[in-house]
Amino acid sequence: METSPIILCEGEDDEEFFNQLIKNRGLPLFDVRGPRQGDISGKTGFKSRLVSLKTETGLETRSAVIIVRDNDIDPPKEFLDLAEQIRSAGGYGVPEGARRLTTAQQVPLPPICVLMLPWDDQRGALETLCYKAAAEKRADIARCVEEYVRCVQSEEWSPVKLDKLRMRCLLSGACPTEPNTHLKWAWKGTRGRPIDLIPLDHPCFDEIANFLAGLA
Repeated sequence: METSPIILCEGEDDEEFFNQLIKNRGLPLFDVRGPRQGDISGKTGFKSRLVSLKTETGLETRSAVIIVRDNDIDPPKEFLDLAEQIRSAGGYGVPEGARRLTTAQQVPLPPICVLMLPWDDQRGALETLCYKAAAEKRADIARCVEEYVRCVQSEEWSPVKLDKLRMRCLLSGACPTEPNTHLKWAWKGTRGRPIDLIPLDHPCFDEIANFLAGLA
């Protein structure tokens, strides 16, 4: 009997985003995991996490393992790096492209699928999507954020770093009681934070939600 797919995320922000998106969109159950104690966090840690996953009891019942990674500024390079990590972990199927479910080479490992953010070969990261939704919700703050971005002479910044800057500035401006808010806490509604900082019903999240619904 198959059990819920596992989603492996780069970090805590991604983990919280997917848990909240699944809840908001009424999606089937997923086992969403950021790095745990002892894991290598970030985009370089997937090989070791896949190796560790092999020792998990009941892994053979999982319908899939979905690996989520940011595209950053060079989507083909980021995907190839992740594919090499999967290959080096041994036994798993290695996808040839994003969102392709690949059968494992070694029983009883589950199929593997890769989800690149913001989508397939689009440059960016999770913050690219989240800022779009948040900026439309709070357009007055977003206008100030854009002015700030210009003021800090960010011409040499990569688009991904700019999206992260924009997101952090908007969250700070929208949370006067807790201006040190970062993405992980954007949906908590604690310490006076608005619960609608990043509306997850925004259309920019539809592709991800529809992909997860179809895979489940």
